[in-house]
Amino acid sequence: MDQISCPTCGKAYQINPSYYGRSFQCHCGQMVTVLGGLDRLERHTAIADIVIGAVHKPGRPAPMMVTEDMVKTMKPGSVIIDLAIDQGGCVETSRPMTLANPTYVAHDVVHYCVPNMTANVARTASRALATAALPYLNLIAATGVENAVRTDPGMAAGLYLYRGEMVNRQVADSLGIPPQDLAGLLGAEA
Repeated sequence: MDQISCPTCGKAYQINPSYYGRSFQCHCGQMVTVLGGLDRLERHTAIADIVIGAVHKPGRPAPMMVTEDMVKTMKPGSVIIDLAIDQGGCVETSRPMTLANPTYVAHDVVHYCVPNMTANVARTASRALATAALPYLNLIAATGVENAVRTDPGMAAGLYLYRGEMVNRQVADSLGIPPQDLAGLLGAEA
Protein backbone atom coordinates (compact mmCIF):
# COMPACT_ATOMS: atom_id res chain seq x y z
CA MET A 1 0.00 0.00 0.00
CA ASP A 2 1.16 3.52 -0.81
CA GLN A 3 -0.01 6.55 1.10
CA ILE A 4 -0.94 9.98 -0.19
CA SER A 5 -2.04 12.97 1.84
CA CYS A 6 -4.33 15.78 0.80
CA PRO A 7 -2.58 19.13 1.36
CA THR A 8 -5.94 20.88 1.76
CA CYS A 9 -7.59 18.85 4.51
CA GLY A 10 -4.57 16.82 5.68
CA LYS A 11 -6.36 13.48 5.43
CA ALA A 12 -4.10 10.56 4.50
CA TYR A 13 -5.28 7.80 2.19
CA GLN A 14 -3.89 4.34 1.60
CA ILE A 15 -3.67 3.64 -2.13
CA ASN A 16 -3.49 0.07 -3.36
CA PRO A 17 -0.97 -0.30 -6.23
CA SER A 18 -3.80 -1.80 -8.31
CA TYR A 19 -5.22 1.74 -8.46
CA TYR A 20 -2.25 2.96 -10.53
CA GLY A 21 -3.44 4.38 -13.81
CA ARG A 22 -6.64 5.73 -12.25
CA SER A 23 -7.57 9.12 -10.90
CA PHE A 24 -8.01 9.59 -7.17
CA GLN A 25 -9.91 12.47 -5.58
CA CYS A 26 -9.96 13.44 -1.93
CA HIS A 27 -13.42 13.65 -0.38
CA CYS A 28 -12.87 17.37 0.25
CA GLY A 29 -12.82 17.76 -3.54
CA GLN A 30 -9.60 19.76 -3.60
CA MET A 31 -6.95 17.25 -4.63
CA VAL A 32 -6.76 14.90 -7.57
CA THR A 33 -3.85 12.49 -7.88
CA VAL A 34 -3.27 10.83 -11.23
CA LEU A 35 -1.06 7.79 -11.45
CA GLY A 36 0.17 6.62 -14.84
CA GLY A 37 -1.17 6.74 -18.35
CA LEU A 38 -0.11 9.27 -21.01
CA ASP A 39 -3.72 10.11 -21.92
CA ARG A 40 -4.51 10.91 -18.27
CA LEU A 41 -1.30 12.87 -17.92
CA GLU A 42 -2.12 15.02 -20.96
CA ARG A 43 -5.70 15.60 -19.82
CA HIS A 44 -4.88 16.47 -16.20
CA THR A 45 -1.78 18.54 -16.96
CA ALA A 46 -3.96 20.97 -18.90
CA ILE A 47 -6.25 21.60 -15.91
CA ALA A 48 -3.76 21.27 -13.05
CA ASP A 49 -2.83 24.10 -10.73
CA ILE A 50 0.37 22.25 -9.84
CA VAL A 51 2.22 19.38 -11.49
CA ILE A 52 4.83 17.53 -9.47
CA GLY A 53 7.18 15.37 -11.52
CA ALA A 54 8.73 12.63 -9.41
CA VAL A 55 10.27 9.99 -11.67
CA HIS A 56 13.43 8.09 -10.82
CA LYS A 57 15.24 5.34 -12.68
CA PRO A 58 18.35 4.38 -10.70
CA GLY A 59 21.52 4.86 -12.69
CA ARG A 60 19.68 6.39 -15.64
CA PRO A 61 18.36 9.80 -16.67
CA ALA A 62 14.74 10.45 -15.75
CA PRO A 63 12.30 9.71 -18.57
CA MET A 64 10.63 12.74 -20.13
CA MET A 65 7.01 12.54 -18.95
CA VAL A 66 5.66 16.06 -19.57
CA THR A 67 6.30 17.51 -23.02
CA GLU A 68 6.63 21.16 -23.90
CA ASP A 69 3.30 20.91 -25.74
CA MET A 70 1.66 19.74 -22.49
CA VAL A 71 3.20 22.67 -20.61
CA LYS A 72 1.83 25.07 -23.25
CA THR A 73 -1.71 23.82 -22.47
CA MET A 74 -1.38 24.57 -18.74
CA LYS A 75 -3.19 27.50 -17.15
CA PRO A 76 -1.18 30.73 -16.81
CA GLY A 77 0.27 30.95 -13.30
CA SER A 78 0.17 27.21 -12.69
CA VAL A 79 3.27 25.57 -11.19
CA ILE A 80 5.61 22.73 -12.10
CA ILE A 81 7.89 21.19 -9.48
CA ASP A 82 10.33 18.81 -11.13
CA LEU A 83 11.76 16.58 -8.40
CA ALA A 84 13.63 14.57 -11.05
CA ILE A 85 15.84 17.51 -12.02
CA ASP A 86 18.83 15.79 -10.39
CA GLN A 87 18.53 13.12 -13.09
CA GLY A 88 17.91 15.58 -15.94
CA GLY A 89 14.26 16.33 -15.23
CA CYS A 90 11.03 14.69 -16.35
CA VAL A 91 9.47 17.88 -17.76
CA GLU A 92 10.74 19.03 -21.14
CA THR A 93 10.80 22.71 -20.12
CA SER A 94 12.71 22.07 -16.88
CA ARG A 95 16.23 23.35 -16.33
CA PRO A 96 18.32 23.23 -13.16
CA MET A 97 18.12 26.33 -10.97
CA THR A 98 19.71 27.34 -7.66
CA LEU A 99 18.40 28.08 -4.19
CA ALA A 100 19.39 31.71 -4.77
CA ASN A 101 17.31 31.82 -7.98
CA PRO A 102 14.90 28.87 -7.69
CA THR A 103 12.14 29.68 -10.18
CA TYR A 104 11.58 30.80 -13.75
CA VAL A 105 8.56 31.10 -16.04
CA ALA A 106 8.15 29.24 -19.32
CA HIS A 107 4.90 29.40 -21.30
CA ASP A 108 3.30 31.34 -18.39
CA VAL A 109 3.97 28.40 -16.05
CA VAL A 110 6.17 28.85 -12.97
CA HIS A 111 8.89 26.18 -12.75
CA TYR A 112 10.72 25.12 -9.58
CA CYS A 113 13.60 22.83 -10.52
CA VAL A 114 16.26 22.96 -7.81
CA PRO A 115 18.58 19.96 -7.62
CA ASN A 116 19.11 18.38 -4.21
CA MET A 117 15.91 19.84 -2.77
CA THR A 118 16.54 17.97 0.46
CA ALA A 119 19.28 20.52 1.21
CA ASN A 120 16.43 22.90 2.08
CA VAL A 121 15.33 20.58 4.86
CA ALA A 122 18.65 19.06 5.86
CA ARG A 123 17.65 18.08 9.40
CA THR A 124 14.43 16.40 8.28
CA ALA A 125 16.19 14.67 5.38
CA SER A 126 18.95 13.46 7.70
CA ARG A 127 16.42 12.05 10.15
CA ALA A 128 14.50 10.33 7.37
CA LEU A 129 17.71 8.81 5.99
CA ALA A 130 18.81 7.66 9.44
CA THR A 131 15.39 6.10 10.10
CA ALA A 132 15.45 4.28 6.75
CA ALA A 133 19.06 3.09 7.20
CA LEU A 134 18.82 1.95 10.83
CA PRO A 135 17.31 -1.51 10.17
CA TYR A 136 20.07 -2.24 7.66
CA LEU A 137 22.77 -1.04 10.03
CA ASN A 138 21.30 -3.21 12.80
CA LEU A 139 21.30 -6.22 10.46
CA ILE A 140 24.95 -5.61 9.52
CA ALA A 141 25.89 -5.19 13.19
CA ALA A 142 24.10 -8.41 14.15
CA THR A 143 25.17 -10.68 11.27
CA GLY A 144 28.08 -9.03 9.41
CA VAL A 145 28.12 -7.54 5.94
CA GLU A 146 28.34 -10.79 3.99
CA ASN A 147 25.46 -12.48 5.84
CA ALA A 148 23.34 -9.32 5.65
CA VAL A 149 23.81 -9.16 1.87
CA ARG A 150 23.14 -12.90 1.50
CA THR A 151 19.95 -12.91 3.58
CA ASP A 152 18.33 -9.57 2.74
CA PRO A 153 17.32 -9.04 -0.90
CA GLY A 154 16.84 -5.30 -0.27
CA MET A 155 20.38 -5.03 1.04
CA ALA A 156 21.73 -6.92 -1.98
CA ALA A 157 19.69 -4.79 -4.41
CA GLY A 158 21.05 -1.59 -2.86
CA LEU A 159 24.68 -2.67 -3.12
CA TYR A 160 26.74 -0.95 -5.84
CA LEU A 161 30.25 -2.13 -5.00
CA TYR A 162 31.34 -5.28 -3.22
CA ARG A 163 35.01 -5.77 -2.38
CA GLY A 164 35.94 -3.28 -5.09
CA GLU A 165 33.77 -4.90 -7.78
CA MET A 166 30.80 -3.14 -9.41
CA VAL A 167 27.74 -5.34 -8.79
CA ASN A 168 24.89 -2.97 -9.72
CA ARG A 169 23.92 -3.53 -13.36
CA GLN A 170 22.27 -0.12 -13.90
CA VAL A 171 25.22 1.83 -12.52
CA ALA A 172 27.67 -0.37 -14.41
CA ASP A 173 25.74 0.19 -17.65
CA SER A 174 25.69 3.96 -17.09
CA LEU A 175 29.47 3.90 -16.57
CA GLY A 176 30.12 1.56 -19.49
CA ILE A 177 31.75 -1.14 -17.36
CA PRO A 178 30.78 -4.79 -16.99
CA PRO A 179 28.95 -5.64 -13.75
CA GLN A 180 30.11 -8.56 -11.63
CA ASP A 181 27.68 -11.18 -10.32
CA LEU A 182 27.13 -10.56 -6.61
CA ALA A 183 25.96 -14.13 -5.95
CA GLY A 184 29.13 -15.42 -7.60
CA LEU A 185 31.31 -13.12 -5.49
CA LEU A 186 29.50 -14.16 -2.33
CA GLY A 187 29.69 -17.83 -3.30
CA ALA A 188 33.44 -17.54 -3.87
CA GLU A 189 33.84 -16.56 -0.20
CA ALA A 190 31.76 -19.40 1.23
